[in-house]
Amino acid sequence: MISVTIVVVALALPFCSIAEESCPEKFLRFSKDHSFCKPTNASCKYVIKSFPTKEEQIEIVNLHNMYRNKVALGDEKLGGGLDSASNMLASFSGMMNWQK
Repeated sequence: MISVTIVVVALALPFCSIAEESCPEKFLRFSKDHSFCKPTNASCKYVIKSFPTKEEQIEIVNLHNMYRNKVALGDEKLGGGLDSASNMLASFSGMMNWQK
């Protein structure tokens, strides 16, 4: 049984190192199983592994903050609606920022 385990581990190690080599360090620092590092699902036809441009980052952050504010104010009506936030910071520090 031990020899079978050794063989399985020996065969799997090259694949682990290949996955780590192809996955950027910025994702590996969180987890070796980060979704960016996983192989593409064969049923997915349009997968682009790239990073958003500065303009796209700004648009993403602005949309996130717009929806966050909508929920915080109690204006989100989908799914039966949500209560407004009772203790959400109104300062800029409470807003999402793009981190590198």
